[in-house]
Amino acid sequence: MEIKKGDVVKLKSGGPEMTVLRIIGFDKSNARTSMADKIITSAG
Repeated sequence: MEIKKGDVVKLKSGGPEMTVLRIIGFDKSNARTSMADKIITSAG
């Protein structure tokens, strides 16, 4: 299953439905998002 921006997802363990706003590492055209991706991935 491939998740795309705009998909509605839900954790297997339950919880609310959530809409995917962006995929980490997907948008490399924006320097601000690229920097945020690096911070997120390095923090775990």
